[in-house]
Amino acid sequence: MEILGADGEPVPAGETGEIVASGPHVMPGYWNNPELTARTFRREGRTGALRLHTGDYGRLDADGYLYFAGRRDDMFKRKGIRMSTLEIEAAAMDITGVRTAAVLPPDGDRDLMVFVAGDLPPQVVLKELARRLEPAKVPAECRVLPELPLTQHGKNARDALVALIDGDGAR
Repeated sequence: MEILGADGEPVPAGETGEIVASGPHVMPGYWNNPELTARTFRREGRTGALRLHTGDYGRLDADGYLYFAGRRDDMFKRKGIRMSTLEIEAAAMDITGVRTAAVLPPDGDRDLMVFVAGDLPPQVVLKELARRLEPAKVPAECRVLPELPLTQHGKNARDALVALIDGDGAR
């Protein structure tokens, strides 16, 4: 396992990057799917070894322990720091009174937002998040809803949350 930066080079211990696996235990590709194989399995430049680019992000500590940070789809940069919607959602759900949480990363004119289902005022949620997260990871805004919209697979329906913002239906 290695943690690689955007340039494909290993990052120092403690720095977040993509989790990449190599070795004889790694499969050679996806059955009958050459496009996905080409995107996911790449040859290392110096040795030509096949490496699996997992799409997961994490970091290794000084002792070699791996810490998962999120999936490529869940990662974004804000104020120069790479972060994950999953990390912020987990911190929100750690707050007593929050049943569930969903995060919308910054997009255009919209800053980082958190939606929660719970009984707390938005400012209390943001204050509690400030105790749990680095300053750059604290959302600019919190909206409290009775329940969060879900997809048919039970995941947060982020498109529905964006529609709520656009229609200003969440307060």
